[in-house]
Amino acid sequence: MEFTALTLVRPCIAGLAFAAALPATAAAPLITFSPLTPTTLALPVNGEAIVLYQVTNTSAMPHGFQMQPIQGVELVSGNGLCTDPFVLTSQQSCILGLRLVGSAIPGNITSGPIVCFPGSPLQCWSPSPANQLNVTLVPAQVATISATPPSLTLAVGHAGAFTVSNAGDSPISAQNLTIVVPPTSSILVDSGTCAAPLVPGASCVFQVVGSTAETATELVISGDATTSSIVTVTLVDDVIFADGFDDAPAR
Repeated sequence: MEFTALTLVRPCIAGLAFAAALPATAAAPLITFSPLTPTTLALPVNGEAIVLYQVTNTSAMPHGFQMQPIQGVELVSGNGLCTDPFVLTSQQSCILGLRLVGSAIPGNITSGPIVCFPGSPLQCWSPSPANQLNVTLVPAQVATISATPPSLTLAVGHAGAFTVSNAGDSPISAQNLTIVVPPTSSILVDSGTCAAPLVPGASCVFQVVGSTAETATELVISGDATTSSIVTVTLVDDVIFADGFDDAPAR
């Protein structure tokens, strides 16, 4: 009887060994990523870009998810966008919006985003290799601006204006245009139509006025990632203009 029992055990052990040798079948991903924007891009070190994925919970149960941090990449918030963390019911989707900030990214990005169960770094999912982030940092881009006329002569207390233009071949918009006025000058600046970003080929108008006479005061115009331009302003107590009057011509 003992011999018979031993004979029955051995086939069972052999069967277990055979099952262990079978290759594991990869489970379907619990969450899928569908890119809504290009995921391969060249990003200037002074630029920003937005990448969007639609992420869907493919399981039959609700789950919470959280994206692993990527240096220089921020989650975009808004209606329909995934929060941090986010919860999806079965077959529910949200838009994973990523803002890439070139100045904060230490080097090229060649993978991600990675989304995990909160607190479970071993249960994670990412887009297919072809749809993962592939970001190459490139040198800073600069908007070329110019100001016309290059000089103004104004009567004290009378406003004048000059135009700032962003060259048509500039690769980026001119943003946050400002004017640096010497601290000893009485000149005041009104940003006029120059408060909004200046797209390539566009122009805007600054207005200036001064309260005391001064000669050849240089105003320096520049913005974020732009060249600079100079307008020289002279303020006089009295001046005869081309129309024969001592008041500034109507503009």
